[in-house]
Amino acid sequence: MIARERADVKTLEVETRTLPAGTYAAFKTECGGLAWEEFPKLFELIFDSWLPASEYKQKYDLAIEVLHLWTDHDLRQKNRYYEVWIPVELK
Repeated sequence: MIARERADVKTLEVETRTLPAGTYAAFKTECGGLAWEEFPKLFELIFDSWLPASEYKQKYDLAIEVLHLWTDHDLRQKNRYYEVWIPVELK
């Protein structure tokens, strides 16, 4: 699924999904990497390292991937970064 901010959508022909309210743990990559390299590293950090050692557990079978990209090619290569958000609750 690809999502955009409602203000950025120019047409009404889109499907709307509501994400569950609650607490989310958010993780961010460094700038400049490529999505297919960065997301696997980030998921490994989250699910193999952070989550088992934290006081949280994943609440739903849901992970939100956020891509921060730029239209300008030169800026995109330098500034792009990615995030993963997972809903969590205390163990």
